[in-house]
Order: sequence, then structure tokens, then C-alpha cells
Amino acid sequence: MQFKKIFTLILLILLLIIISSCVLQPGPVYHLPADLAGKLEPWQGDIYFLENVLPNLHKNIYHSLTKEKYHQNIQKLKEECTDLEPEQRWVKIREFTTSIGDAHTAYSSIMTDAFPLNLVVLKDGVFVTASLEEHRNLVRIKEENPTAAEVELIAINGIPIFSPDSNKHSDNSGVYSLKAAETVSVFSILTSILSHENEGYVRSLMSSALLDPQLLYGAGIISSREACEMTFRFPGGESETIYFESRKLITFKDLNWVVFYDDTYPADRTLLPPYLQYSKDMYRGVYYPSEKLLYILYNSCKNDPEHSFSNFISKQYSDLEGHPIDNVVVDLRNNSGGDSRIIKPLYSLLYNELSQSRLFIIIGPNTFSSGLMNAVELSQKFNGILVGSPTGGKPNHYGEVRSTQLPSGNIISWSTNYFIMIPGDNSDALYPDLPVENESADFFALKDSVLETIFLQNR
Repeated sequence: MQFKKIFTLILLILLLIIISSCVLQPGPVYHLPADLAGKLEPWQGDIYFLENVLPNLHKNIYHSLTKEKYHQNIQKLKEECTDLEPEQRWVKIREFTTSIGDAHTAYSSIMTDAFPLNLVVLKDGVFVTASLEEHRNLVRIKEENPTAAEVELIAINGIPIFSPDSNKHSDNSGVYSLKAAETVSVFSILTSILSHENEGYVRSLMSSALLDPQLLYGAGIISSREACEMTFRFPGGESETIYFESRKLITFKDLNWVVFYDDTYPADRTLLPPYLQYSKDMYRGVYYPSEKLLYILYNSCKNDPEHSFSNFISKQYSDLEGHPIDNVVVDLRNNSGGDSRIIKPLYSLLYNELSQSRLFIIIGPNTFSSGLMNAVELSQKFNGILVGSPTGGKPNHYGEVRSTQLPSGNIISWSTNYFIMIPGDNSDALYPDLPVENESADFFALKDSVLETIFLQNR
């Protein structure tokens, strides 16, 4: 089924976000010096790289930790990892790389197994968007007119996803904040493991991390590598705890899935708003005649091999010849990076043919790396209005990533450059001029509250 293939790809893409970059170059396999070959355990070889090699490759490895503190932490890491199981060691090493304070510098293992669900992290919690047929009640309500179940994941093995008092510590937008992680929660544990620069990026990685048995086991959230108990809250307030066994990711395409927005297979994606309907595309355009608005969904800073971005932009404009375009929306909320130069043909269009059009840029926690750089440029060069929620990275940030496979088989990525997009800016994210974020009620009603807010600005 088409949806099953897409679903599997989405889970893999979410994993790869962990090592996403401005321009990600395929990394070689790292080999230890000849005098150490065969003398170190694989995990010791990984730490050797962090101690002796990474400081010479990173643009500025000591930007958050002093050199003394960095190497003190390395010695502590060696001691802590001695008697641990492999998954526990991986988590400890991830905690170390997270302490470097650069979201592009990350240590990750390949995700081969997952719990059979799909999740979305929204303003008001973590919700189920797909499940196996045996757990249909988590996704769809069986009525005369079936609707989305709107079921929230609230705990794993009895540990709450967010601390019970998280609402007391939320910011003005209602987003869970790191202050809410002071009591033990899955969110607080993941915050120390997932490389990030702000809480938005932690949230963007959670939908994948919450389904990763290796990560959850290594972090002590679950007690088995193959199974766990997840507790869900239904809209009426009742809760249910369900036992899940992990499955091989390669088998996901053959499982019997149910999605939140349709009862049929393959699922009818035309029911979804554009940012979800076309989430697998690199870019897509939609014209709204009543709004005199051209909507450009730009999901990845890459060229489609069969249809370059330059050709896409030219065709978008030529197809709309004679149609008024008073407003342009560039949606970057799914864009976690690539090559920041790919977008240049759109800049040319905005400079020339659409110079009189009003520009809106949609951003969110998945807007990261080159996607974030493009958001800043669109805002500055074309006086664009930023709409949505804070980005997953800092305007001024480390990037241009390289990576390598370490002796354990795990991957390390690191930054080789520092980008100053807004001189003198020290903020942890690019913040919207017009804050708005989808809540569960709008999401499950298939409404795009961000785009609808933009429509209202033009009426």
C-alpha cells in the first residue's frame, strides 16, 4: 500500500533528522590508529574519537564547555561506560555529545526496530496518528460517521511524557518548556540525550524517539529491549494502558495500519491540508484564487532529480499567468535543511515579478539548519512576515556537517562552520512575528490553523 511505504519512510526520515545538516556529506568509516587497532573495545574506540579527533574537526568544540571541562567529562564517560550494556553506553555517549551544545553535532545509532505507532507532537501533547488494526480505537472512533479518536500518549512504563505540572511552567504559547522537566518525565530524560539548541527541536525529535526501543531501553525508560507499556488518555478523560512489542522497521510496510483521517486503504491524502498532504514531496505549489495567494510548500533544501526547484518555480509562475498574486506564502515548517542555495530561483521571482506581493513565511520546530537560514533571508530581504512557532535552531548557529561511522557502527556528525544570519543575535530560535500553532482540535479536524491565520490577515 502506498501509505504504508510512506509511513515507513517518515519514521526513517525522523531518525535522520538527528544527524541533519546544512550540507550533509556522506562520511567514511573511521579507523583507529594502527597502534590501537584490536586493542580497544568498539565503544572505547568511539570515545577515543570524541577525545582525540573530534576537537580537531569541529569548528569550535569548546564553545559551550571549556577545554578542561570537556576532557573531564570524557574521563567520566569512560568510567561510566565500563560496566554498561551497549544501549546504555550509546545513551551515555549521546548525553556527552548533547552537552557540546550544537544540534548538528550528534551521536546516533541506526534505528532498526520501532513500536508500531505513529505520533505527532502538538502544542497540547503527544497524539497518536496511526496504529495497527488491533488498536484501531487509538486512531478512529467507530460511529455512523467515523472520526479521529484524538488519543494522547501520556506515559511510557508509568513515566509521564511531560511532568504533571508542565502547564504551570508553559510559556505564553502554551508550549511545554524545559522548566517543566524538573521532575522526572520522558521529556526531561530525552532532553539530556537528544542534541538540541532549544526545546522546540527536542519536541520535533520526540515523535521518533518515543518509538525507539533501543533509545528508551538505554535511557532506562523501559526495562525490555522488545516491549513496553504505553498509557493513553482519551478525550473523555478515561485512560488505557496497552502492552506493545517492537517490530522490525523493514516489516512496517506489510502491517495492517489505520490512520487518523481515513478508514480506507490506501488512505486518501487529499483529505489532509497541504503541509501534510504533500509532506513527502520536496516542494509543491497551490494557488488560492479567493485569496489571490500563491502557497509554496518547501520541505527540503534539495533538488528533485526529476524536476529541479528552478523549473518548479518557473512553471508555478507561468501556469498562473493572468492570475493576480497579491500574497505569497512560503511554508518551511517541514524543512530541516539541505543546501541553502537551492531556493535562489524563488528569491529572483520575489525580487522581480512578485516584488509587489505580500510575503508570509511559515516556520516551526522542524524548521532547522538551511531551512532556518532561508527563513531568515526571506524575512530580511523581502520584509516577510514570520508566522507559526519558534524554529528548531538558532539564527546564528554551527552547521555544514560532516559525519563518519565509528568503530561501534554508530554515527557521529559534527559542524565545520559557523553561520551568522543575524549579527549580534543570541536568541535560541527564530521567533515568529505572528505566533500561532496547531492544537490537537485543529489538527484532527484537518485544519491548518497557521495558514488560516494568514488568510485572515488579508481580509
